[in-house]
Amino acid sequence: MSDWAFSLENAANWGDTDKCLNETVNFCDNMLQFYRRIQNTGIIDDITPIVHKKKMDSQTLHLKLEQLLKACNDFQAEVAEPIAKELIGAAVNAKTDSSLQEIHGLVLSFDYEQATNIIGDLLLSLK
Repeated sequence: MSDWAFSLENAANWGDTDKCLNETVNFCDNMLQFYRRIQNTGIIDDITPIVHKKKMDSQTLHLKLEQLLKACNDFQAEVAEPIAKELIGAAVNAKTDSSLQEIHGLVLSFDYEQATNIIGDLLLSLK
């Protein structure tokens, strides 16, 4: 992965837009798969950057997730993105925080279908 990242960085630095456009999505997908493989090993806590998060009560979290679900179902990026950004600043628990981070990435990449799947699962787990 590091060699691939280095080659993409060099391509970006040298203006090789074809390489960047053709490989970046696949690279990011592979990085996400890697992240998912290690996230439950206990290692991830040691390498996760410290982010100042604020506690969010379950009622507010549930409301925000329902709003985000509606925005994703309606393909409203201008509504979904600010909610997703707000949610990554929420401190709930490690598993929920990880899901919120993943949802944020999916919303930013306009993968609303996958985002709604994870939001739905998260809403069910919070009941």
